[in-house]
Amino acid sequence: MIFLLLALLLFIYMNLWFVTSIFEKRNDVADIAWGLGFVFLAWASFLFNDTYLMQTVLVTSMVSVWGVRLAYHIAKRNWGKPEDYRYAAWRVEWGKYFYLRSYFQIYILQGFLLFLIVFLSYLLICIVIMYLPI
Repeated sequence: MIFLLLALLLFIYMNLWFVTSIFEKRNDVADIAWGLGFVFLAWASFLFNDTYLMQTVLVTSMVSVWGVRLAYHIAKRNWGKPEDYRYAAWRVEWGKYFYLRSYFQIYILQGFLLFLIVFLSYLLICIVIMYLPI
């Protein structure tokens, strides 16, 4: 059940970033959303979890440091510069379908991959905990 809730929250999160990209007129905000998405899902799963162990606080904090550092690095690199050349090329290539293709090929795809990585990591952690109790 928690994964359905996390998937819904991630869907809303990626849609907010898509709307942001429309207002900013640049899709490279998706790169910032990538790192912060892990932070968002880490804290959401931590808060929805019934057990607040030191290990979960530590892992959630480590994911947060990594995700915020990644987002900061990308935001700093892009600050005051035009849209990343890859996204600018897609803007021209996709023409009138730019917004539709951006939505699915950038934001929904990244959200799906982000969720897949988190889901598989969670399963791995559960297996480790089940077979190697600490």
